[in-house]
Amino acid sequence: MDADESRDDSTHMPSSRQRTFVRGWKIAAISMLSLAVLSVAWNIFMMPRCTRTDHSMARAQIKTLGEKIDGFRSDTGRLPLSLKELTWPNGLGPYAREWELTDPWQRPVYYRADDDGKGFVLFSLGRDGRLGGEDDAGDVQFESSANGA
Repeated sequence: MDADESRDDSTHMPSSRQRTFVRGWKIAAISMLSLAVLSVAWNIFMMPRCTRTDHSMARAQIKTLGEKIDGFRSDTGRLPLSLKELTWPNGLGPYAREWELTDPWQRPVYYRADDDGKGFVLFSLGRDGRLGGEDDAGDVQFESSANGA
C-alpha cells in the first residue's frame, strides 16, 4: 500500500471544532443579512409613517372631517346638529366613524355651526389642548362658508 492509501479517510473530515466554527459564521452571516433586510424594509414601509407629526395628521383629519360635513350638507340640505350625527346610519350615512371625532391627542374635535346654519368651523386645540399656540401646540382649524367652500 501506498502511504497515501494507508491514511484513514476520517483525517480529511474537518474536526468538530472546525465544523462548529463554520456553523457559527454561517449563523452570524444569516443574522446580519436578516438585519439588513429588516432595516431596508423598515425604511421603505415604516419611516414615512413615523415622520408624520401629530399636528400634520390633525390637519389632514380636520380637513377630511370638514369635507364629510360638506357631504352631509349636500345630501341633506342642512348641517349636522353635532359631529355625533355624522356617525348615525341614516340616509346615506354614516358619514364618519366615531374615532374620527377625536384628534390625535385623544381630545374631541370641536364643531360649531354658524347661527344661520350655512357655515361652520371645525377645530382641534393642538398638542397642548389650549386655544392659540404655535407649531405643534397651534390650533388646527377648518372653516366652511354658506357655499360649502
